[in-house]
Amino acid sequence: MLDLMFSLLYCLSHTESGWRDEVITKSKQSWEVGSQVKVGFLTLRVTAKEPTPGDYMPDAYHLTSLDGSKLYRFVPHNGLERLN
Repeated sequence: MLDLMFSLLYCLSHTESGWRDEVITKSKQSWEVGSQVKVGFLTLRVTAKEPTPGDYMPDAYHLTSLDGSKLYRFVPHNGLERLN
C-alpha cells in the first residue's frame, strides 16, 4: 500500500509541475528535435524524444551522427548507448 502511495505522489508531483515536458532544463544546449548537441566529445543531431512514463527515469533522446551513419540513445544521468 505504501508503494502505491509513493507511486501516486510521484506521478502527481512530476506531471502537474510540467517535469515530464522539460527533462533537460539546465543545459546551454537546445535539445529540440533537429538541433545539434554535444555529448562528451561527440557532436550529434537530435532525431526524436522518447517519453518513458512509468519507469521513473528521465525521457530518452534518439540521436544520430552528423553524417547519419550511427544511431544513439541518450538518457540523462544514465549515459549514451549506440544502437547499431
